[in-house]
Amino acid sequence: MQEFPRWVYHRSESARVVETADEQKALGKEWAVIPFPKDPEPAEKPLEDLQAQATKLGIEFDGRWGAKRLQNTIDAFIEDHPDAAE
Repeated sequence: MQEFPRWVYHRSESARVVETADEQKALGKEWAVIPFPKDPEPAEKPLEDLQAQATKLGIEFDGRWGAKRLQNTIDAFIEDHPDAAE
């Protein structure tokens, strides 16, 4: 397996190719030979919390709706009724 040149990765900078071990070492310990995982998606609110919020806002919804659909409906309602968010 050819060790160099190789790609190196940083959490907040663009990936780049290094030609030697010395070049990689000069970049610092923040650089890795494997890509960093993406930041996790924000956690969804529990479905029960969303149902309670929708009920409080007077939004009619179907009990079969999932959290994503209910959250989108609440977001659209609040966008159309800014006073409701308070």
